[in-house]
Amino acid sequence: MSSAERNDFLNFEGNAQGFRVLTQLEYHQFDGGTRLTYATLGTYLKYPWTARHADSLGYKKHKFGCYQSELPILEQIAHKLGLPQLEEQRWARHPLVYLMEAADDICYALIDLEDGLEMQLLEYAEVESLLLDLVGDDLPQTYRQLGAQDSRRRKLAILRGKAIEHLTNAAARAFVEQQDALLAGTLPGDLVEHMHGPAKRCVLDAKDMARKKIFQDKRKTLHEIGAYTTLEILLNAFCGAALEQHGGRTPSFKNRRILDLLGNNAPNPEWPLHASFLRMIDFIAGMTDSYATEMAREMTGRSSPQ
Repeated sequence: MSSAERNDFLNFEGNAQGFRVLTQLEYHQFDGGTRLTYATLGTYLKYPWTARHADSLGYKKHKFGCYQSELPILEQIAHKLGLPQLEEQRWARHPLVYLMEAADDICYALIDLEDGLEMQLLEYAEVESLLLDLVGDDLPQTYRQLGAQDSRRRKLAILRGKAIEHLTNAAARAFVEQQDALLAGTLPGDLVEHMHGPAKRCVLDAKDMARKKIFQDKRKTLHEIGAYTTLEILLNAFCGAALEQHGGRTPSFKNRRILDLLGNNAPNPEWPLHASFLRMIDFIAGMTDSYATEMAREMTGRSSPQ
């Protein structure tokens, strides 16, 4: 493979895989995919560049939005939408990306805190305080009417709704204020960075709280380690089978059986290695957690007890 092709596999990137799913894999397989409009695909492309720029931009390191295989599609979208080309294989982001990204940041920042409460990793008081700092005196009447008998979950749900309203309005205001830079393709960072004081502080503090108190929890760490082990087993098996048959070589009986699992989606021995590996990534990335875990167990002879 070329160095550009190898870079596609050095860091698995869900954004690039998602772009491949939308444009190649779902519905009309390798014939337009979901056949979304150019504007919709442009809004999806948070990182309209390939892996060659993933480590050089200093913006969300390792992120990229397109494999080499979908580069012609990215070029077509950029041309149709008039996205300014900044470098080879890199374009400015579509203005609507910033709204989509802000919506993503707002929702996940707050939902992660609720997950932290459910897991008893956060105190209700610290989450409530963070949201009240944003909402201030603009409390819903339903919240003011709550009594001691009402659950914390109900209190937080009402408060979260009002917080999302404030954050949405702040994002919209920042979008309007930054219109010139957005249209020129020169706005640095994301929209949250350009939101005003309390709103920006709420999102950043919520992310910081989740990072320090939830994502570092031992239970989550053990799940992550288990996931790495599962993926390692699957990648070794499937990519190993693709490699062994590459160039028309005859794979072992075991690897023939592995290739059989893909049915009609198995890579052709005559394909370039990049295309073969991507087909294996497609299969693994499309698995549910439980299916991937069970398959890895079966492959190592440790099937679940009946």
